[in-house]
Amino acid sequence: MLTGRLIPVIAFNLINYAASLTPVSWWTFLWTTGLGILPFTIALCTFGEEMLHAPGWAWALLVAVAVPAWMLVSRYRRRRAARR
Repeated sequence: MLTGRLIPVIAFNLINYAASLTPVSWWTFLWTTGLGILPFTIALCTFGEEMLHAPGWAWALLVAVAVPAWMLVSRYRRRRAARR
C-alpha cells in the first residue's frame, strides 16, 4: 500500500478501490495513506510558499515551460481524438 501511495502516477482513488477489495486492515490503510500522502503535501506547501516570494524571472520561466507544455498536450489530445 505504501509503495502505491508513493508512486505519483497512480491515482489515489484507484488505490482506495483496490484496498477495499483486499483484506487490508483499517489501521494499515490509515497509516500507509497518511505516510504516503505526506511527501506530496510537503512539496506542494513548500512550492506554494516559495511562489509568493519568487522573482520575476522565475514566473517567466514557469510561463515559458507551462504554455508550450499545455500546447503539446492539447495537440496530442486533438490528434488522438481525430484518430478515433
